[in-house]
Amino acid sequence: TFILEETRSSEKEYQSVLLQAKREQDQAMADIANAERLIRKKMSEKDQQKLNNGNNTIAWPVPKNVIVAQFHDTDYPYRNIIGEHSAVDIRAKQGTTIVAAADGYVAKVKFDGTKNYAYIMIIHGNGLATVYGHVSAAYVLTDQYVTQGQAIGRSGGMPGGVGSGPFTTGPHLHFEVRKDGLPV
Repeated sequence: TFILEETRSSEKEYQSVLLQAKREQDQAMADIANAERLIRKKMSEKDQQKLNNGNNTIAWPVPKNVIVAQFHDTDYPYRNIIGEHSAVDIRAKQGTTIVAAADGYVAKVKFDGTKNYAYIMIIHGNGLATVYGHVSAAYVLTDQYVTQGQAIGRSGGMPGGVGSGPFTTGPHLHFEVRKDGLPV
C-alpha cells in the first residue's frame, strides 16, 4: 500500500506541475499576440512606413540552420500537452548568438534571468513578426529598432537552464514567424 500511496501522491504532484507549466505556456502565447497588436496600434505612420520600406526578407537567426522540430510537427514531444508546435526549432548550442531575422521594432522582451521561458518578439513590415524562444540572454529592449543581422540575444533551451522554460529537450532556438498575428 505504501507504493500505491506514493504513486498517487507523485501523480497528483506531476499533474499540478504540468497544469502550471501549461498555464505559463498559454500566458506566453497570449502575451505575444497582445504585444504585437498593441505595438502596431501605437506605432506612428512614419514608423509603419519605416517597417514596410525596410528589409522584410526573413533570414536565419542562428548559424548552421538544422531544423530539429518542424512547424506543427506531429512528432513534437509536447504536442499532446501544450498543443501544436507553432515554430521551427533550430539546433543551436547553448549561448549561440541570435540575430534579428529582419529589420523591425522589438515588441516584447520577456527575460528575467531565471529558468522561466524567455523570448524576444520583433515586429516587421507587411504584417510579419518573429519570436525567438528559449533565450538565455537578451541584448535588446522593448521599442528598440533593430536591423537584420543585429545581435539580439543568446540561445538557450538546455533543460533547467536560464530562459528554457519547462518544455524543452535540449539546446535550440524556438523560431516563430507570424503573419497578421498568426503563426505560419
